[in-house]
Amino acid sequence: MFLVSTKHLFNPLPMPQSPLQETLTQDVSVSKAVYDFMISLKRVQKRSGAEEDFLTEKLHNSIVKAMVASGMKNAPQADQISSWVISRLVRTYDGHTVPTSQDIRDVVMATLIDRNLAHVAKRYSGYRQQLLLIHKKEDHYGNGITVPRFFTKAGVHPYDTITWEKRDAVIANADGKVVFEQKDVEVPNFWTQTAVNIVVSKYFRGKVGTSERETSARQLISRVADTISGWGRHDGYFQTQEDADTFQMELTHILIHQMAAFNSPVWFNVGIVEPPQCSACFRGIERQGVGTRVVHEGVGRVCGRDQVRRQDPPRGEDGHFERGSSGHR
Repeated sequence: MFLVSTKHLFNPLPMPQSPLQETLTQDVSVSKAVYDFMISLKRVQKRSGAEEDFLTEKLHNSIVKAMVASGMKNAPQADQISSWVISRLVRTYDGHTVPTSQDIRDVVMATLIDRNLAHVAKRYSGYRQQLLLIHKKEDHYGNGITVPRFFTKAGVHPYDTITWEKRDAVIANADGKVVFEQKDVEVPNFWTQTAVNIVVSKYFRGKVGTSERETSARQLISRVADTISGWGRHDGYFQTQEDADTFQMELTHILIHQMAAFNSPVWFNVGIVEPPQCSACFRGIERQGVGTRVVHEGVGRVCGRDQVRRQDPPRGEDGHFERGSSGHR
């Protein structure tokens, strides 16, 4: 009786590929490599508008620094988070659209929060803010816009064309009890008392009675107009210094004459911290975690665990505002 092994029937030896099969296999590998390259993230646009190579090492290092600052030293977890971030970026930009550095920061923040790492997200945000301050630029001119004068005259400040007066800003509740009061506030004589009450009670910086409290509409308007104009100077938005000066004076005139007004977060935050939160809206790049990001970045206190709201809470020095109109809570 002869025993015949059938092992080879179940584990056949690999057959050599024909030249045609080898060519097809190589073509598939090349096609996959080309496709992976096409959808990969290759470039990123900086704040200045210039493009540079996207470096995964740079992204990874920034995440590691944020994790270490938060008390986490798990390198494999940092690798995983970097991988998640890159996957999101590839899905969003697929190699055709160049993301900005802010787009990448938004994705990093959203990814960290989605993974229950809000404390790391906060450190990451703070780290980016420190870099912005370190790399603050000088004024740049020569490639920006020209700004003609419409409402102002060269050499004449808009404030010098206004009659100013001192008034008291007083707000009472339905029972007649005074809930807010600031005396001797300097405002234009054409402002209504309602405008004075709202602007002083909601938008003046600092706690009433302290040295940091704003006492004039000049301070409020200049804080915002000068800061925004400064951003334009630093980032090269103006053709000449004269254009920048014109923009600053025109904006000042428009604001002090109530021809237009910014939304509340601008008055709350601009000129106080860098970078400020300037919008009551947000761009939802991902469905999850956006609400938490909005709160973290300073749009407002949209949620809280306290059963009783604190009376007259201070405005945060990190860009948050805790006492604003109910429409922004």
